[in-house]
Amino acid sequence: MTSVRKKDCPILQKGVKRTRKIVTLETKILVIRKMETGEKRANICSSLRMASDILSAAMANAEKIKHSAQRTTKFRVSNISYTRNFNIEKTEPLLTLWVDDLNQKRIPPTQRAIAAKARSLFD
Repeated sequence: MTSVRKKDCPILQKGVKRTRKIVTLETKILVIRKMETGEKRANICSSLRMASDILSAAMANAEKIKHSAQRTTKFRVSNISYTRNFNIEKTEPLLTLWVDDLNQKRIPPTQRAIAAKARSLFD
């Protein structure tokens, strides 16, 4: 049996960027429908050329995916995004500024102190 050394494997080398496969909402809906009709996982994976972990993730989030599919139009299917709360968007830069100030004063920020400050800024 041959062993693969780190220097020989391009995926394990530092600096090599792996590309991620983007799975569209339409594909996820197709996977869910095929699983609900009773088609085997191996057949779905081979026909759609996807890994089984992507299929498992789609099935685990089936309800969320179906809900998203009902809310979207055909034009918006490819770019679904989640928006962040406005208060969080406003609080984050202030908290970062506060932590940077502590670092300049050489005061180590603790998780408890950061959480308390975030709550006070958020409210």
